[in-house]
Amino acid sequence: RYACREGMSRLGKHLAVGIEVIREFQVDSVSREDDHWALAAMPEHPAAPVAARALFLSAPPPQALKLAGEYLSAEQRALVERISCEPCVAVIARYPEGTEPPPWRGIQVRDPEFRLSWMAWDSSRRAKTISTAGIAVLHGSAGFSRRWLDASKEELTMAGRELLDEAAMIAGAWMSAPVEF
Repeated sequence: RYACREGMSRLGKHLAVGIEVIREFQVDSVSREDDHWALAAMPEHPAAPVAARALFLSAPPPQALKLAGEYLSAEQRALVERISCEPCVAVIARYPEGTEPPPWRGIQVRDPEFRLSWMAWDSSRRAKTISTAGIAVLHGSAGFSRRWLDASKEELTMAGRELLDEAAMIAGAWMSAPVEF
């Protein structure tokens, strides 16, 4: 796992300084054309296609290989293929301004029978000038998340509610236990 002091969006904002950012552009395909990369969008996007001098892929390895694997050397491709990934349903829950933070910053659940594998009080890493709202981030276990791979947005909302229910049970059960991070 990777974490930024002021939240994960801070990394993207830092990397994007001085470049044009196109929002809501889901890349469907990547191709190399002369001296630039061409990116097509799915579904159609008013800015498509996009031409870029450089390409940075932060997608999980299977998706990155699907998009640009043919442009990697055999050695590079083998390195990326060795990275193991599991599906993950993620929930970001925002609580009202002034919500009292829990006594822990994060909890990792190592029991594969649980739906939840990890939760963190994300607002503990954000600058106080951004918001005083509580923000919790929850990750579903691989087994739980695998069931939702082809889910609709409505079904994913149900999955998110299941994770929130389990997080409430775990957090309630562990509130008085010492947790070290």
